[in-house]
Amino acid sequence: MPRKIVFLWKKRPKIFLETDRPIIIQDLCKKYPDLADSDIDILKQIAGKLPLFSELYGTDMFIDCLLRNGENAVVVAEYKPTSRPSVISKSVVGEIVGKSVEPAVIRTLHTGVTSTDLKSITVEQRTVSQSAVPVFNSDTRVIAALVSEEPLERGGETHAPANRAGLSERSVMLTGDLLSVTRHINDAIVMFDSEWKAIHLNRSAREFYQKLGYMDEIKGMPLGNLILDRDMYDLIRREKQDVGKEIRYGSLTLHVQCVVINHGSGIVLALIISDLSELRAKDRELIHKSVAMQEIHHRIKNNLQNIASILRLQARRSQDEGTRHVLRENIGRILSIAATHEILAKVGVDCVEINDLLCRIRDNVARYGLPAAKAIDISVEGDAFQVMSSTANTVALVVNELLTNALEHAFTDRSEGMVKIRIDYGAPMAGISVEDDGGGFTLSEVRQESLGFGIVRALVKDTLGGELTVSSTEQGTRIAFTFSN
Repeated sequence: MPRKIVFLWKKRPKIFLETDRPIIIQDLCKKYPDLADSDIDILKQIAGKLPLFSELYGTDMFIDCLLRNGENAVVVAEYKPTSRPSVISKSVVGEIVGKSVEPAVIRTLHTGVTSTDLKSITVEQRTVSQSAVPVFNSDTRVIAALVSEEPLERGGETHAPANRAGLSERSVMLTGDLLSVTRHINDAIVMFDSEWKAIHLNRSAREFYQKLGYMDEIKGMPLGNLILDRDMYDLIRREKQDVGKEIRYGSLTLHVQCVVINHGSGIVLALIISDLSELRAKDRELIHKSVAMQEIHHRIKNNLQNIASILRLQARRSQDEGTRHVLRENIGRILSIAATHEILAKVGVDCVEINDLLCRIRDNVARYGLPAAKAIDISVEGDAFQVMSSTANTVALVVNELLTNALEHAFTDRSEGMVKIRIDYGAPMAGISVEDDGGGFTLSEVRQESLGFGIVRALVKDTLGGELTVSSTEQGTRIAFTFSN
């Protein structure tokens, strides 16, 4: 007999059996975040307690999970209090939120540090006060944020004026030279007093936190709301010594430095944040271009080596020594070209229509890669939308590889068949699949060193930030991948 699991959900209990269709929290966690079954079980338990938290504190309660792109989160559970008006009029379960409207949630999911009383905007464009607490699994990895929201008009300012009183006076105590220096530094700099509340920040810091979605006045905020790494926060609280590291925050690469100051000016700590995103993006771009060039180089080299093998075979069969000598010389020249061949990178326009791009790839592969005496129908269907040229180039490489492999291996014992390229628009992730009705293959028998699959995996994971899925049976093969849109 199946065990019963009880959840309090939307103000009344519902009972689900383990044999029934999975509840929505499991659907969302399987669809979006990268969570194990044990992680989802933890979230189910917390979801069952949302009514208790909501009624106790009189606030709307939510559970948010970070999406794979690191920029957005999905709401997987919610509960509205019955004792007080809710901040939302309809359910937001399944909604995608970003740092521009919910900076506290995204920050807590990235850092594992509690965010308290930060302004956020609901899907109905209502300003609320939001707090977020990290949810950890048994491996101390952040798997979700437990979020509390209340109307800003009830909570008042997220930082009471009394807390800000005297901030300007303390700021006056800072030396003029120190303030002047921070104004002319491009790095974001925030300075804190003995209570670890921000008493001064430069223009770069103000612009940086606005970029992260902060809507509150930064001056007066505690360090816990502004630091972007949990380990650094724990270390500075425990050791009270300088600490710095490079971190990833969504799509940003940052170097964060906490500097302890002891010179009697009222400042005890400085938080310095350098944005290395552009520099690291250029590094990744060079690596990705190198991967693409290696792929093209490998193909050309293989083709030239095939020609060399044919000439070598002819040389062995020739009875004339002079002919064999000439052939061996030409073999050497061909192998020399293969060893020194370089790849030119293709430069595209800023935006490319993905449907047109894949139709061009289909036509080129059909013209030059379709096996002789084969009647293979290749179709392109699905959504039409634009992508940046850098993404389009990588997508083109992946689809070209998948289509070429399908034509080469799927129909070895047949003279006709079908290959379908399907495009699915999605936000924040889009998807493309290449499906054939060939004989299929056993994935475990594919050579691990196979360059084709290796290059596809590298491009999808490292360049596109997506996922690759492969399914193959005797009725055909389907390979799909996602990419950030």
